[in-house]
Amino acid sequence: NRTNPELAKVLGIELDEFGFIKIVDNATDPVSTTRPGVYAAGYCSGPADIPESVALGSAAASRAAMEIVRAG
Repeated sequence: NRTNPELAKVLGIELDEFGFIKIVDNATDPVSTTRPGVYAAGYCSGPADIPESVALGSAAASRAAMEIVRAG
């Protein structure tokens, strides 16, 4: 996560106290960052194994697809 500060600055999102991308609510929405429409998955938001990273990647892709559909 050495490059997370630069990525966070470019995307306008926050990092947590450990330097990972800050997730709004890990329990109910584990992919939404502090900026609406920007989603994070896998190790960038905290330690995660491969199956968890894949599941979060699918969730983030689904959320992004929903935003595209809503935008019309």
